[in-house]
Amino acid sequence: IFYIDARDNGASPPMRLNQYRQLFVDDYLVANTQGVQRVVNQPEKHSANPSVTLDRPWEGDYQVGGIGTVVYDYQERLFKMWYTATTFTPEPIITLYASSQDGINWEKPALGLVESGGSTENNIVSGLRSLNVIISPDDPPDQRYKGFGLKPPFHGRRGAFSADGFQWQIPPESQDIPGPIVSDDVISFSYDPLTSKYIAAVK
Repeated sequence: IFYIDARDNGASPPMRLNQYRQLFVDDYLVANTQGVQRVVNQPEKHSANPSVTLDRPWEGDYQVGGIGTVVYDYQERLFKMWYTATTFTPEPIITLYASSQDGINWEKPALGLVESGGSTENNIVSGLRSLNVIISPDDPPDQRYKGFGLKPPFHGRRGAFSADGFQWQIPPESQDIPGPIVSDDVISFSYDPLTSKYIAAVK
């Protein structure tokens, strides 16, 4: 537990931050500093980029990625990626899965779920499109993975559960986000432990 000490500067009462990490990208949580300087370093692209390319026939030849999720599964010690490929036929957009031990070298396992080109030996995920995923290891096994995305054929955004991250079930009570949204292909989905709410940021 960490507190901001505001007793001597006439500011608001101390802010309780609990166990959550703070980035300190600005001075919102900093009352004063002495002998330190904030430095924001420029990230460097890895020399192996792009790390995921179009190298499977079912991925098409238009684009890969751009919409999806990369999360780290602490239980399996594995990076997991749900990414998008634009194929136009038979479906314009498909969601696929890849995994990596180091975040650089990715494998595309055969999931055996969706037929493409007469075979299910591919890494296509069944369920939502433009899928964003979070892992909830403490929830019931059939809800360990939670996703938010477009329900085919693109009739609204829906929440879904999955036990393995590959086969997704959309509960009947899942409803579309209310209100007009002109473009909704990019969705950021997360869980806020402070408010105990799920948050979807839609483009």
